[in-house]
Amino acid sequence: MDIETVNRFLNPDISMMQGVGDMEVTEEENTLAIQMGHIVTAKALESGVDAVMPAMPDPEIPSSVGQFHTFPYAMPAAQQPYVVDNPVIQARLTRVYKQEQTGELEESNSMVVACASSVCTSEQALDVKPRSSSERIVLYVCGGGFVSSDTALLKWHYMRISQELDQRVFVPRYHVAPAHVFPRAIHDVYTAFMYLVQQGFQAQDITVLGISAGANIALAVVELLRIQKEPEPSRIVVVAPCVDLTLSMD
Repeated sequence: MDIETVNRFLNPDISMMQGVGDMEVTEEENTLAIQMGHIVTAKALESGVDAVMPAMPDPEIPSSVGQFHTFPYAMPAAQQPYVVDNPVIQARLTRVYKQEQTGELEESNSMVVACASSVCTSEQALDVKPRSSSERIVLYVCGGGFVSSDTALLKWHYMRISQELDQRVFVPRYHVAPAHVFPRAIHDVYTAFMYLVQQGFQAQDITVLGISAGANIALAVVELLRIQKEPEPSRIVVVAPCVDLTLSMD
């Protein structure tokens, strides 16, 4: 494994709005990715990865604690085409926008809503409309190194946030690399934000919270909202943000 290959994979010359998976990788680079734990292929699973890292059980949430539901969402008809300065990013955003618009994307979008029992009932959790004109909510962008977006494992985490803030927590399941390259994840979360606004939530009443790679996506989505001149959230919280994809910082 030569140093140029390692550097190409670890230090891609990409902008803040781009993510891991924004390039074609060679078989050698794919092997490196597997070694780094970023990609687990079927062949790797056959060799015993399950024995080393067994699948985590889907934690059940008692109804007395709260509600956890998954529902589909789609790009609002009123969502405008993307217009950005970077021609490469513009071309990619335009492509994924048109694919979403025409129903050509491989997989549909879904979102999780988590709600502590002290905040709402099951019926209220499932009703995506605001419960009041000033209801505040959290849009949570989970992490996963850009190659994983498993929202189920953090059920209790969402419940704790819901309980502490007395708010519902919405978690979009964004599509990840290597199957879905940049900017699909950004488009998914941006569309989730616009969908919630379409449902009646005020942008200033939405707190965007991102963890690790999700923080990168969250920051990119807020920047894209600014570029598009769309209403922006009043708060954005980033935890352990993965923002320096050049790995040039100390």
